[in-house]
Amino acid sequence: MPVFNSILDMIGNTPMVRLNRIVPEGAGTVYAKLEQFNPSGSVKARAAYAMITAAEEAGKLKPGMVLAEATSGNLGLAVSMVGAVKGYRVVLFVEENDRIDVFMKSSRSLGAEMVFTENFEMAVHLAAQFAKDDPNVFVLSQFTNPANPRIHAETTAREIVRDAGPRLRAFVASFGSGGTFTGVSSYLKAHHPDVEVVLAEPEGAPLFSGGPMGCSKIHGVGPTFKPAIMEGVQIDTIVSVSLESADATRARLAREEGIFVGPSSGAIASVAVSVAARYKPDDIIVAVLPDDGNRYINFAGIPEVQS
Repeated sequence: MPVFNSILDMIGNTPMVRLNRIVPEGAGTVYAKLEQFNPSGSVKARAAYAMITAAEEAGKLKPGMVLAEATSGNLGLAVSMVGAVKGYRVVLFVEENDRIDVFMKSSRSLGAEMVFTENFEMAVHLAAQFAKDDPNVFVLSQFTNPANPRIHAETTAREIVRDAGPRLRAFVASFGSGGTFTGVSSYLKAHHPDVEVVLAEPEGAPLFSGGPMGCSKIHGVGPTFKPAIMEGVQIDTIVSVSLESADATRARLAREEGIFVGPSSGAIASVAVSVAARYKPDDIIVAVLPDDGNRYINFAGIPEVQS
């Protein structure tokens, strides 16, 4: 095991684990790519590092400046981590109703400051206003920043192809900012066009499949608007997933595979298992699971076993 110069050097090259017990016999083989093994505990470490590095290389972010972003979850924690290593002050604009204490405490432990707002739209507005009022502030803008999907095309997608090998038949992910799905999809369609690209879309929020629009009940999946970085994204198959199915799969992953994941990972794994039913045992389906379940420990979803 190498000795790393910085925690940031540990981002990426996350492991893939075969799901053995929750996939029906005779179905395709499902590999779960566990992004919880990134520093800060989620896939967002990739995007945070990439967006900050790209801004530095472009001369938009310089020593002594302030990093700002509207986020309440994994990205905020990841930005806090990268900011701590690089010496930036970090200010996060957080929707009051979407706050999760574990994220808040962890981000604050890494030095981040919090500004609480009524809703996410207000958080985005205030972050932009903060930068407008002070030229020393740089807003990452995860939903529009091209460095977000680019890092997934350059790293996540290549890791999937490398580790799954020639039997890769399908890729399954969902979307928050859209970076992971867009980046991996663009790479696969350019270099491995026969691989099926599957979007796990939350029931009640059919942004891509169309229909009456409501709100996603699955935390971390499906914003109320289509992210700009997903414009023109190539999707082969859209599968709607309910909160009940996501929670049931989370529980099975924990109890039968020993893999404790967050709500969005439950949704993605649920869809991956359903997709596997259409494939043969030698075919490989890769599901990108964004984070672990520890930060959602107070959420409903996985009932505790009573002793």
